[in-house]
Order: sequence, then C-alpha cells, then structure tokens
Amino acid sequence: MELSLSQRRELDEALRNAFTDFTLRRMLSNRLDKRLDQISVGRNLSEIVFEIIENAEREGWIEELIRGAYLANRDNPKLSRFASEMGLVPSQPDSDSLSRMLLNFALQTDLQDSSDNEIFDFLVGSFSEVLGLRPSKKVSYGDTLNPETNEHGFERLIERNESYLNIGPFIRKLTSIRKQVGRIEIDDQAIIGTGFLIGPSTIITPYHVVEDFIDGRRNWKRALIRFDFSVSDDNVYLNDGHRFLFASDWLVDFSPYSPTDLHPLPKKSEPTLEELDYAIIRLSEQPGNEVLEGELSMTRGWIPFPQTEPNLSIDSPMHIAHHPSGEPLKISLGQQSIIETNVNMSRVRYRTQAEPGSTGAPCFDQSWNLVAMHHAGDPGFGNRYSEGIPIWKIIELLRQRGFEDLITENMAIEDT
Repeated sequence: MELSLSQRRELDEALRNAFTDFTLRRMLSNRLDKRLDQISVGRNLSEIVFEIIENAEREGWIEELIRGAYLANRDNPKLSRFASEMGLVPSQPDSDSLSRMLLNFALQTDLQDSSDNEIFDFLVGSFSEVLGLRPSKKVSYGDTLNPETNEHGFERLIERNESYLNIGPFIRKLTSIRKQVGRIEIDDQAIIGTGFLIGPSTIITPYHVVEDFIDGRRNWKRALIRFDFSVSDDNVYLNDGHRFLFASDWLVDFSPYSPTDLHPLPKKSEPTLEELDYAIIRLSEQPGNEVLEGELSMTRGWIPFPQTEPNLSIDSPMHIAHHPSGEPLKISLGQQSIIETNVNMSRVRYRTQAEPGSTGAPCFDQSWNLVAMHHAGDPGFGNRYSEGIPIWKIIELLRQRGFEDLITENMAIEDT
C-alpha cells in the first residue's frame, strides 16, 4: 500500500491525535512486535510519528501500522475515520451474531463429562475477550452436569436456583454497562474509586470517596471521572478512555457513612437510614447523552434505577462492574453471593470479590439489574465479605429529600 501526500498528512494527524509517546510505544510493541527505539529517535511526538510513517512506508508495513493503530484506539474519531477510508476497519459482529458464534464454539466442545465449574469458566473465558469479564475468586458452583437432560447439559450451566438468560440481551446489557462505569481520579493519576452514571450528567459514588472534596480538604477542581478505561476486545492494549470534570455546582446530594462502618462484625449498632454513604455528582458535560464513535451510533446512556425493590435474599447472585486497584474495567461474577442484609436493610453483604478502587461500583442481580452500590470490604481481618448500599434505600432517601426529578430522569432511559 502506498499513501498519497494528503493521506500521509491525514495519518500523521490521526496518530498524533490518538496516541501519546507512551501509548504509541505500547501499540507498536503489542500490536506489531516492533520497538520504537529501533524506529525513531525523535525528540517529540511529531518527530516520532513522522519517522514511524516514513519507516513503515519504506519497509512495507504501513497497512499493518494503520490497522494496528485503529485496533489500539478505535474510539478515536480521526483514526477511525482514516482507517475506514482506507478500508482497514475489520467488520464487527453484532450481539446476536456474537452470541451464535460463542454458542457454536461451546457446542463444538465435549461438555458431557465436565463439571459446572469447568463449563462456567469456559464460557466466561469466551465472553472475556469481548467484555473484559473477570470471574470472582469466591464464586461457588452447583453439581455436575446431567447428560440425560440434554446432550450438551446446558440446563445446569450455573446453579439450579438461577434463572435462565438470553445471551443477546445479556451481551447488550454488558456492552452498555461497560460504557457507564468510570474510574474516579485526582489529577489524572491518583485513583480514588469507581463511579457510575445515573443521568445525562450525574454520577454516584460513595461519600467517603469524595469526602475530602466535600469538606474542602482537597480542591474539587482536581477531580474527574474517566470512562472507557478498559482492555481491548483481544486483551492486548489499554484504551486510555475519556475524561469528564466535575461541574462548578458539582455536589447534588450526599449522605455520610456511619461510624459503625469502620468496625468489624458483630456490629454494636446499625447505620441509620440517613447514613447511606453516597454522593451524587454533577459533571461539567453530559456524557450520558454522548453518541459514541464506532458503536453504531450508540448513546452512552446511564444505569437505570429499579422500578421496584430488588430481591436481596440469601444466596442470590451479586455481580460487580468495577476498577479494582485502579485497573481497567473488570466484571466480578458472584453466584450464590449474598450473605445477609442488616436489620434496617441499609447494608447488604456478599461474597463477590472487590478490592481498593472498587468502591462505588454498581452491583447487579442475575439479569444485570442494578441492586446496590459497593462501598466497602470487611473492616476486620480475613476479608470475609464485601458490603454495598442497597440502591432502593438510596432512592427512598432521595424521594424524601425532594429529588423526584432526578429519579424520574433516570428511569426515563430505555433499559436495554
């Protein structure tokens, strides 16, 4: 492939727009198995990009460069447009095609002598390339398959007490969720928690994540949330994501944590229904209304509140979408996860694994409906449980405080 002068200029501009020195070095290494220091000794990004293009044209790997760059940052509009114009954008299967592909792959494997554990790991592994799934280390599994019920034994894929899922809607929901959960940071570097969109310009996270901003010990102008920070579909590169700053009138509402949250079980007292450890934050832009490039004109949207009080019964599933230890977005799956709720239903405890940085993550039931916000781990020794704030209690407190418009706006979104 040979580039015209205008194409060379357009590629130069697209690469400079899509990458930093570091991410360009990583893309060349991970995608093309090339070392930047063997290609360029440029002193700045402009010189580096110029020398990369010149080298790629001279040695005949310009097509691989364009394709690799696109796959490394397909959300960049300039790079995406250029790769598309050059005919180098790989076709992406829609969710239904993807579902059929994964199922056909599973059906080609002899599962009759496998355990539920093995099948679950196999399917989660298949989905992980698309959705970045990570199974919880504390997931428990049911009995072995019964080949007499079905030649592939799919009736008992998970536990007996779990409902069946249609894979198309399952994938579509996770595709939406991965765009609606973000990493809360200070100064683009210090990671302090997870948050998620509940409206066009509003996010929710625990009060203790932003307590220093509320109390004035830190300047709120240093805070931001980064969406789309995730591993690529083929698990090769990192998407650096998109940053959104807090608005000047950023604090919409909050409820502090309880002093009892700092003590291990058994608790000597219960949190009150005014101590739900949440903060609702207004952003300076409306990422929830943003039309995403490369997503078939998909709007980012936000996570809808439940219409009725969710089921938090013992041994129900609890799945978490989070940034554990500040890592790219992960999903922790917890089957038979819920351990208990406290007396006034202001806390729910579960086995699904979480880590520092997970605080503020949305928690979902088996059908990926929002049921809680993760806010803490076990404050005692042993890490025996994770703990969240039931979302229904937050909704009830918002109603008492007159935030009906916020709730109505949230529930107006179409739940995919």
